[in-house]
Amino acid sequence: NSSADCPCRKALLRKSIFTAAQDGDVDHVRSFFECRKAHLHIDFVDDFGYTSLHYASQWNRVEVVRYLLSRGANPDCAECGATPLHRAAYSGAEESVALLVQHGASLNLVDTSFGDHRTALHKAASRVRAFAEK
Repeated sequence: NSSADCPCRKALLRKSIFTAAQDGDVDHVRSFFECRKAHLHIDFVDDFGYTSLHYASQWNRVEVVRYLLSRGANPDCAECGATPLHRAAYSGAEESVALLVQHGASLNLVDTSFGDHRTALHKAASRVRAFAEK
């Protein structure tokens, strides 16, 4: 088996881990982390400081969120200034919010990525208010 035949290498050519997480492609996400030749950390960040858990959480890709958390993804990873919980709360991804909280995501961290310094609760409340005003 050459490294060119490794499923991870083929997966890398098809779709990035971040796109796979956003799309909810749990099989593709799994192939990145379970291939014996992969050396990708579960909290690997993209150029914007987001992890695959950020993308899956924001887009409410529950199966991917569950998988990443089961592999030890940090629900409070905030290299970009926002945690996955902030992104999920902001976008109304209720199932992702529940999973993140069940796995220990902090409710008290503030989002520093946009300068608003709001918690996930503030973000969820803002979303509800905006929806109610429509």
